Amino acid sequence: MTISKPRKKNFDSFTPTEAMKQLNLKNLITWQVKIIPKNPSLFFQQRLERLECFDLQTVEESKKLLIDAICEEAIQEFKHLRI
Repeated sequence: MTISKPRKKNFDSFTPTEAMKQLNLKNLITWQVKIIPKNPSLFFQQRLERLECFDLQTVEESKKLLIDAICEEAIQEFKHLRI
């Protein structure tokens, strides 16, 4: 008789309730983040235009290009941060 290990669950398949139970949390504290909006740079706008020829909804590699562009734009002012 073989004993099978319980199958691990993918991170994205947990519901919020299941995740809370797994982490032994009873409630979450909602953060109030104060954000100062920033206008997108011309470089970022041009990059988004160039990305329009990619399938950004279904192709994973294309989504990565979009994420990279957003991260580039967001981190520009913070020279000490690395992504």
